[in-house]
Amino acid sequence: MKNQLSNLPEWPPLVVSEEGQWAQVHCQHDTYARLVAAEIIRVILLMCSLLGWLFCLAQPEPLGFVALTAITGFLVYQKSPLIICMQLFPWETNVIFEPSRITINGVAHEISPKADAQFRAGAKYLDERREQHVRSLNRSGKMSAMCLHKVRYRKVEMVYGGNILLIAVVSDEDRAAQLVYALQEAWNTSRVFHSKQEQRSHTDVLE
Repeated sequence: MKNQLSNLPEWPPLVVSEEGQWAQVHCQHDTYARLVAAEIIRVILLMCSLLGWLFCLAQPEPLGFVALTAITGFLVYQKSPLIICMQLFPWETNVIFEPSRITINGVAHEISPKADAQFRAGAKYLDERREQHVRSLNRSGKMSAMCLHKVRYRKVEMVYGGNILLIAVVSDEDRAAQLVYALQEAWNTSRVFHSKQEQRSHTDVLE
């Protein structure tokens, strides 16, 4: 029995307008900077929960103990910063492809009809010095889940002529590859839109 493979990954979604005017890749994900911010928030919340425990010990309250147990249990969970990041402030990557331009996260770039673009992933987001710093935080020698998550961030870039534009920073190689595939499909679709527009223009001139 053969397994049917999907043409597109489930993430990120690729949307094409019914009128054939644009193609869009829009998705939410975590980034290195926002994950670090979530870790700071986690520390602040842990300090608040500690104050809460001191208050409850001074004035015992059953419901307070239950709530603090649940909150503290979540905060000591290794991947809680990632959950905080995705729930409170995930990054949105939004790329819109049109026949004559591409809009990357709100910034429009005019494109030449005859030029080509390639999308790539694989370059590490952290340079060697920053990666070594992250690895040095694990004194036991075994990397924690969050440190491993940090060193896996990859850049997703568009190569257009002599330009290299950063599209997104994605948490691992597989998700970065999925985003690259969706972006390349959207680009190819926009080139089909442009070809159809040229054909219509040529037909109008002949008429």
